[in-house]
Amino acid sequence: MLHTFCSLKDCKDGASPDTPLLLDAADDLFGATPEGGGYDVDLNGIGGGVAFELSGTSLIVLHRFCARGGSACTDGWWPSGNLVMDASGHILGTTLFGGADGSGEVFRLTP
Repeated sequence: MLHTFCSLKDCKDGASPDTPLLLDAADDLFGATPEGGGYDVDLNGIGGGVAFELSGTSLIVLHRFCARGGSACTDGWWPSGNLVMDASGHILGTTLFGGADGSGEVFRLTP
């Protein structure tokens, strides 16, 4: 077992991971969870998700997405789908919700 995610509501390390994992050249894993993150601004109890890096058995939260319906989350929430890494080592992905129009966004993170 490399990491067990918290089962409580809105855990800071995320919950319910469902994106395929991305492996980099250093054998670090990257992924996302649609729930958790500890940044639940509308108190729905589940959070907006996180993007994370797993290095060995150490989980590093790269970004905590907020959780609020519509366009209130300008950074998006509920990350979903595959993550990709560009030639500079940035992690790119998408969210289903949030962003300027509330319909999701593409994000880029630097691990």
